[in-house]
Amino acid sequence: AGFNYRTNTSQKKGNGHPIDFFGSSGGGGSELSWDFGDGSKKTGNVNTTTLSPAYTYAETGEYNVCLTISDAITDQSDTYCKKLTITDGSAVNEPEAIDATLSVFPNPAKQVTTVSYTLEKSELIQISVYSVLGNKLFDLVNEIKPAGTHQLTYDVSGLRAGIYFLELKTTKGKITNKIVVN
Repeated sequence: AGFNYRTNTSQKKGNGHPIDFFGSSGGGGSELSWDFGDGSKKTGNVNTTTLSPAYTYAETGEYNVCLTISDAITDQSDTYCKKLTITDGSAVNEPEAIDATLSVFPNPAKQVTTVSYTLEKSELIQISVYSVLGNKLFDLVNEIKPAGTHQLTYDVSGLRAGIYFLELKTTKGKITNKIVVN
């Protein structure tokens, strides 16, 4: 799962801030769920309409938006989250794109999950685990890593059941993914 977004200037509404989202799925999933970060959710079957919804935020602020693609047959899901900042005038202050990817599988996890990340260049990275309230719990990685694809196995059995966020931070920005622990 993954997505990007842009300000929808053609549908400017009085006090609202319309945003167009563009989701993607690596295949396999049959259901999706959008969490727009303000308490609103949208669920449905995966199709071109549900993967690319338009959503209007009532307030300016920072929102943690998540897209989850689920497969009921395999009982697996993939979640991708991204921070979105809405400012006056429906402008979206999008952080500079970073040259990295981050994924977690399986998700939800019961005992162990694999964290995969790809770096376009060698650089100092930090991979941290945060509570649903945004409190940093600990770092999984905090060192210079070479360019390429990396994997680490993470034992989640020490965490209580619930939702956590995994953040990969580089010198250019950060990527956030949601982890569900059963």
